[in-house]
Amino acid sequence: MKKSNVRYVDILSYDVIESNYRDICSKTKHRNKIVKFDMFHAINVNSIFNELANRKYRHSNYNIFLIKEPKYRIVMSEGIRDKIVNHIVSNSFLKPALYPKLIEENVATRVGKGTNEAIRLCKKYFCRMMNKY
Repeated sequence: MKKSNVRYVDILSYDVIESNYRDICSKTKHRNKIVKFDMFHAINVNSIFNELANRKYRHSNYNIFLIKEPKYRIVMSEGIRDKIVNHIVSNSFLKPALYPKLIEENVATRVGKGTNEAIRLCKKYFCRMMNKY
């Protein structure tokens, strides 16, 4: 695999943390986590930055709860701090390294692809098989 040009020190900045935080805020359904984080916003962002800069960051415990409708499911969710760090790692390292290697048919959780793209690909291959056999 080709070595990535992105370096750890290049993505370690307050702007990167803030932009990922804003992205998480726009997609979070339960606002109480956001409100708690925002009460001490500057302290939390500075804490994340310092832990990453000193390479002392540790993932905290998951929030585990049970959903009963429509069936019983155990749900594990992360706190806002962990979501921010996961977004930073994903956007800065994983996506640039992995996306060029993925096949066209892999549409799950990819930007610009989804259900409609999956349906289009299914129709394409179904028609190809019908014509072939």
